[in-house]
This record gives sequence, structure tokens and C-alpha cells, in this order.
Amino acid sequence: MTALLIAVAGGAGGFLGSTVSAWVGHRTQDHAARRAQQQRDADALGPVLSYLVDTDPTRLANNVTPDQEERERVFRELKDRRDKLRVQLLVVAAGHPDEEVRLMCRELSARLYNALTSASWAIHDQYEPGYGENLTENAQAEHQLAYDLAEQLLEAIANYGSGK
Repeated sequence: MTALLIAVAGGAGGFLGSTVSAWVGHRTQDHAARRAQQQRDADALGPVLSYLVDTDPTRLANNVTPDQEERERVFRELKDRRDKLRVQLLVVAAGHPDEEVRLMCRELSARLYNALTSASWAIHDQYEPGYGENLTENAQAEHQLAYDLAEQLLEAIANYGSGK
């Protein structure tokens, strides 16, 4: 009987050891996959934050020239950057495993569009009045919404990467 108990205990110990080993291995793989996803997300979101700094309406108002051709060139470059960043965000949204991150990426893509469009109207109105009322305030509000969402997205990405 003792031999039977020893055999059962040994079998249970072996089973428990292999189960714990498999669980630890899976957990390590999951953690590594989350960290890799977090790095890919950071690669996509970092340029968005830089872009938001460059498109702050106050900054644009202080730095854009009165020369219409030069303004058009600056905004054309900003629009090109915006369009590339929007695609990056939509690619992250299409493949991200976390629903919150997917939704925030799609929303930020739209907010980038709104923020630059509003800033463009406000800047053009400085030199060619008649575009509308409260354009500078609207541009600043749109920009702030985009910036706040980018910060929230950073937090969601960090949470996903850490497994929270």
C-alpha cells in the first residue's frame, strides 16, 4: 500500500510540476507578445505626438508666414504627414488585440483630420478674414481633443503591454 501511495504522490507531483512549468512558459510567451505589441504601437504613436506638437494652432499662428504660397506649402506638408499618420493608426486599429486601443486609434485618426482642418481655417482667417467666427478657439479645442486622446491611447497601450 505504501508503494502505491508513493507512486500516486510521485505521479501527482510530476503532473503538478509539468502543469506549473507549462503555465509559466505560456505566461512568459504572453508577456513577450504583449511587450512586442507595445513596441509596435509606440512606433506608430510616437510620430503622432510629434505631429501634434507641430500642428498646435498657437505654434502655427506664431510661425506661419504671411506669404500665401509658403502657407500653402506648409499646410500641404502637414496634410501629407497627417494622412500617413492616419493610415498608421488605422493599421494599428485593424490588427490590435485590445478593443479599447482599436477604438481609440480609429477616433484619433479622425481627430487628427479635424485638428489640422480647424487650424488651417484659423490660420488662413488671420491673413484672409471671412472664414468664420471663433476659428482660433475652435482650432485650439479640436487640437486639445486630439492631444488628450493621444495621451489616453498611450496609457491604454502601456496597460495592454503590462498585462493590466
